[in-house]
Amino acid sequence: MPLPELTIDRITTAQRVAQALREKLLAGEIQPGTALREVAISESVGVARSTVREALQILAGEGLLTRSVHRGMSVRQLTPAELADLFQARRVLELAAVAASESASRPARDRFAELAASLSEPAEAGDWMGFADRDASFHQALVSFLGSERLDACFAQIAADLRLVINALDRSDDDLRSQAARHQHLAELVLAGDIGAAQRDLQDQLEVAHEEMNEIVARDSADSSALDASEAG
Repeated sequence: MPLPELTIDRITTAQRVAQALREKLLAGEIQPGTALREVAISESVGVARSTVREALQILAGEGLLTRSVHRGMSVRQLTPAELADLFQARRVLELAAVAASESASRPARDRFAELAASLSEPAEAGDWMGFADRDASFHQALVSFLGSERLDACFAQIAADLRLVINALDRSDDDLRSQAARHQHLAELVLAGDIGAAQRDLQDQLEVAHEEMNEIVARDSADSSALDASEAG
């Protein structure tokens, strides 16, 4: 029996607009809480408001935008409770991944080692954004030891949610070299099979990251609540 005629969906203009906005969001060029006005975006990129509206809906479906009564669509701001939930999920996934590392494939372990070593390049250059990209890939490679595409996708979404907070952090005083060294030490423990020490080291790193991000999230959450109250009044 012959196959039915197949059609290929080409990327739409709305998807292109969504991609452009997504890149700006994840690069920290549009900060959490920023209202995204259809008219302004439409005029900026030269497309119809209906196309912009569809693009914003795509991003809202990905969890990057939220809709509020007073500001319409805006860049998602995590609450302290949401941040705590994300880090709880990270602990479950990444600590389990450390435990599974000994049975991971050689290519997966090699990729993890390569990413750990690659952190030195942006660290030496003082390239915070580049470092954040490598850091996300490093942790994604760790989770890949679990051998589950679903868990890989779950972690990728967690990383995207956290990136909105990471990009809002003040990194002017960060010692990227020390951070790279800590990640590389963790990788050495994992690859040497010292599972207990690796899990303790990872747990410490996640606690520090959570505390640092929570300061930003708590501040922004309070500011957002005050703004909503003033606009409602």
